[in-house]
Amino acid sequence: PYLPRSPHISQEGVLFSTAVALQHVTREMGPTRFLLGSQSLAAHDAFDEEGPGYVAASADSAACGLLDAGEAALYDGRVLHCGGPNSSPERRVQFYATFRRAAADGAGLGNEAAHSLLDEYRGKHTLGRLLDEAEAWAEGGERKS
Repeated sequence: PYLPRSPHISQEGVLFSTAVALQHVTREMGPTRFLLGSQSLAAHDAFDEEGPGYVAASADSAACGLLDAGEAALYDGRVLHCGGPNSSPERRVQFYATFRRAAADGAGLGNEAAHSLLDEYRGKHTLGRLLDEAEAWAEGGERKS
């Protein structure tokens, strides 16, 4: 079923996720489907009221994550999305990471255990730091920490 990764608690978005394909993802593998524009409060309200009817009416706005190995889909966690059934003999393998906007309050995200790191890692790992480390590594440098 289509679900948002995070509820609609902010106009600016709180959680942003990325799925990196670790192999070529074909249509038969059940790629992630995204309902474009569904991050709005109006879309969440319609989905809550209509459920499958909203999804059927929005089918023309769906996008499939047909990715080549190493490609990534980056999306607002409020976007309604789901994985399709895998009818291929191969397992669909992806790497997922979710980032919280630094200025955002994490309260109200729902399942706190699913949306947070262990206490000792909170605030230590940021997307900016990850990008800095990746850039240094690509240039042949040492890890900063």
